[in-house]
Amino acid sequence: MRNVLWTIFAIVGGIMGFLMGYATAPMIESGVLTGQGAKRATKIEAGKELEQFYKDLYKER
Repeated sequence: MRNVLWTIFAIVGGIMGFLMGYATAPMIESGVLTGQGAKRATKIEAGKELEQFYKDLYKER
């Protein structure tokens, strides 16, 4: 029973390690993990008419 449990842990750990290897490579290249590629979020400026439109959506309910 104990050997079966360690075998399951080894298989699951191997699969998770394999998947994490694929997940972290693009993050490092894009600068997410290193902080070098971080940019400020673009600010979206909405006009008064658009803001009023969304406020009116709540009133209709």
